[in-house]
Amino acid sequence: MPARLSKAVLLLLLASLAGTPAEVSGQNFRVFLRIADPETGTVAEVSDRLRGAIEGAGWTVLSSHEAGVRAEDCAFRAQVFTVNWPEYTRVAMSQGTHGAFAAPLRISVFEDELGVHVVAVNPQSINRTIVAEEGMGQEWTRLAQELRQTLAQGMGETPVDGQLGQRRGEGRIGRTMGIMAGGPFLGKLKEVATIPVSEGSVQEVAERIYSQLQAAGPGKEWGMRPVFNWSISDDVAVLGFTGEEMEASSFSIVGRGADKSRSDMACPGLDHSAAYPLNVLLARVGEEIEITLVDEMYRMKMFFEDAGKMKFARNMGMPGSIEDEIKDMIRASLF
Repeated sequence: MPARLSKAVLLLLLASLAGTPAEVSGQNFRVFLRIADPETGTVAEVSDRLRGAIEGAGWTVLSSHEAGVRAEDCAFRAQVFTVNWPEYTRVAMSQGTHGAFAAPLRISVFEDELGVHVVAVNPQSINRTIVAEEGMGQEWTRLAQELRQTLAQGMGETPVDGQLGQRRGEGRIGRTMGIMAGGPFLGKLKEVATIPVSEGSVQEVAERIYSQLQAAGPGKEWGMRPVFNWSISDDVAVLGFTGEEMEASSFSIVGRGADKSRSDMACPGLDHSAAYPLNVLLARVGEEIEITLVDEMYRMKMFFEDAGKMKFARNMGMPGSIEDEIKDMIRASLF
């Protein structure tokens, strides 16, 4: 057997003994997954077809909102759907309640100078960060392929290959400039409040927060507001939050991101619109309900790291301000 062939066989054997297939381990994946590029239809028309594909697959739309843009700079639009795909939710939750941060599947219909596009958060990338850094690569690949095929075909479109956003070879987010917002996901969860179960079930507390904040109106600085309330189980619920000013600023800051071909577009950052809503987790732990969110600087890096180090440095105050607005709103609704 030639020496080069022997080495290749040896590598495959080692990969199989390690329990991680060679075609999955260490692969680079981007944050967003391309689904389809419809040849006809406005954002509204394609969004209607996407909703039909979602519901036709037996999935549930948790929320749908128009993404925030700066109207003076951008005439283009984006519509974002948050979805419960039961099989995806099951796999996301298989490693613990922290999987609830990944379970709401986000899909965006956005337009630019080239037409209308459908993209989703890529399970192969983000779920390596949130759910499990290693050992589930085959599951994420399976779900990504099924997601693309199901939605594109349900819309009557041809699936398109490709990914968008930051490229990573592993799930763990590194530190920017050696100091900023890196490390394992579980170390980046922050407590918002703790409520004794004597004050209500997880679902009752989630509904109290959701209904009171809907009535109160958007936050003053970032326009934060709740857009969905999802009870995954008796002991776990997720609230989705977004804000028009937060979204518009994020898309403006990231700009073309990692894709140089988008440099001359009016609002290139709309290809990142599936980054929102962000999630707040309510989970029963013993006799308490713990309410947590992800450190917002860390979350920004999860979805917008391709903005570059200098843009993160220039906007260091933004994530903490967003986080504080959400915390203050939730605490005001409870206490």
